[in-house]
Amino acid sequence: MALGDFIKDAFSGAGNGLLTGVSKVIGNFVEDPTKKAELNQQLQELVAKHQEAMATLAAQEYEAQLKDADSARQMQIAALKQESWFAKNQIHLLAISVTAGFFGLLAYMVKFDVPAANKDILNIMLGSLGTAWVSIVGFYFGSSKGSDDKNKIIDKLAS
Repeated sequence: MALGDFIKDAFSGAGNGLLTGVSKVIGNFVEDPTKKAELNQQLQELVAKHQEAMATLAAQEYEAQLKDADSARQMQIAALKQESWFAKNQIHLLAISVTAGFFGLLAYMVKFDVPAANKDILNIMLGSLGTAWVSIVGFYFGSSKGSDDKNKIIDKLAS
């Protein structure tokens, strides 16, 4: 068997995945039926361990996302308990300022002719404000999944 065929069989598996591809390679190189069965069994055990490890990592990542979202919510709750108006609204004021800055700079750049000497700086500012604005929208509204998870958490807290 040529090296190219070996690699093709190992990783393509005729579209059936790595397990099938490696099983086919084992079949091509090992002639003893007992040894083939033993190697295929070991391969299946390794695949099962890998899938279990991937599931564990996915669960850990999801838990980290939940903790991150919870810490943001706890920060908002703590801010609302403050005495001063500014402390209660500083997050909202920052969000409003960034939003106004982003859309204001965007409108300015569309409406007025920006001098060439300032164009690069304004483009950098616009990009930075746009990135900050996307983060703010993500913080308040989250992604589709994050928003759904947030709603479920709020429903549980409200009950």
